Amino acid sequence: MGDPVPLTRAATANGSASRGPVRTSVRESVFQALMALLMGHALEPAAKLSIDGLARELGVSQTPVREALARCESEGLVVRRPDVGYLAAPLLDQAGLHDLYDIRLLLEPAAAERAAR
Repeated sequence: MGDPVPLTRAATANGSASRGPVRTSVRESVFQALMALLMGHALEPAAKLSIDGLARELGVSQTPVREALARCESEGLVVRRPDVGYLAAPLLDQAGLHDLYDIRLLLEPAAAERAAR
């Protein structure tokens, strides 16, 4: 799956020196790392995702990985299959792409009209 994703970086909140660096939770760090792996195609579309393998790669227990996968599932980035586990969401096929554009053609003109008012 590639190089380990660092989870210990501290993020600064709105640059406030008085507050100092804000550490993100392990749960959020694992979710962000998993998102980076999915969006960067380090995890191929439709590939089976190993909870144990991801936990080892990220240096965390399986629990935050399960939580991150469930969150990614709710956002449509992974798919959970009974008796199989989690899979990276497959790419859209031609029919799915046409459906997406049909929905955009219905929504965007109405949104543009409202914005213009």
